[in-house]
Amino acid sequence: MMQSVDDLCALIQEYAASPLSPLAVQDAGFEVTPDLRLLDTGLLDSMSVLTLVVEIEQRCGISIPEEEIVAANFRTPAHLWELVSSLRAQTV
Repeated sequence: MMQSVDDLCALIQEYAASPLSPLAVQDAGFEVTPDLRLLDTGLLDSMSVLTLVVEIEQRCGISIPEEEIVAANFRTPAHLWELVSSLRAQTV
């Protein structure tokens, strides 16, 4: 279960290195940080956002409403973590 934005960054890092990623980053020096601009860098596209949503929902036990799947919430891992934290607080 993800407990912090750093855990979310690790998940995105794992995804970025997979063949499913639009960039398929194999550079060992590449690091996902809380302020990395996910959409601007091309690390996420529309299909990968949906893949990430499913993974986050499964790992966090939450459901991300369709209306929350917008660019502003996926701008950086920090923005996405704010959404995840907010949804978790609503389910407690």
